[in-house]
Amino acid sequence: RRCAAVAAMGSIVSSQQDVPDAKTGLTPREKGLVRDTWALVRKDVKANAIAIFLTLFQRHPEYQKLFSGFADVPPEALSTNPRLGAHAMSVAYAITSLVDSLDDAECLVELVRKVAVSHTRRPVSVTHFENLTVVIVDTLKERLGGKMSPAAVAAWEKTLRLVVTVTADVYKEQRK
Repeated sequence: RRCAAVAAMGSIVSSQQDVPDAKTGLTPREKGLVRDTWALVRKDVKANAIAIFLTLFQRHPEYQKLFSGFADVPPEALSTNPRLGAHAMSVAYAITSLVDSLDDAECLVELVRKVAVSHTRRPVSVTHFENLTVVIVDTLKERLGGKMSPAAVAAWEKTLRLVVTVTADVYKEQRK
């Protein structure tokens, strides 16, 4: 009897892992995957954050011109540029804040809104954010290898879609 009760409790807990949060749409399982993979990124956060920007600029070289601090730095010198390193770290810390707030939807949305508002004053569009989210996922896949499972990829894509959605809403509000 006890085994059956424990097994039943396990299935309840397991099924709750797949119940999406009403505000974010993220399940506890997805949040866990995002947290676990980001913890791996944080083990070498500066190198991983710089890798995101190097990939972004390889795919979208015109984006580098949007950053006055390193707009004219040759591509081969970007990885050691202190201004790129500092900006990459700022972005990594922002992502860390988002990951740390996955269970607090209101805080999560406000963190994204704050970043979005600061970017509405720059020549940055929602498309730039969309392209960055693709690069983030691809860079995590490259850097983490097999630890970035298909389920983790899907969890990151879902999380970053939320970021883009909130960002797009802010852009609509700010640019009326």
